[in-house]
Amino acid sequence: MGVNLEHHGQGISHRLIETFIHGCLSRGIKARAIVQERDTWLQDFLYQMGFHQGKMVEFVRD
Repeated sequence: MGVNLEHHGQGISHRLIETFIHGCLSRGIKARAIVQERDTWLQDFLYQMGFHQGKMVEFVRD
């Protein structure tokens, strides 16, 4: 999910995330986001939206 750069600063991302969270929680589902470790901007955004870092660890086999 993302917002085109020309529409940044209009609160669209916040509304998308709030709608996502409401949809999850109203169905009894935890809202989760998977973010690349290097994407500190997105991590900061999610912290601002009330998310916290969970306890999951990624395992990958190539």
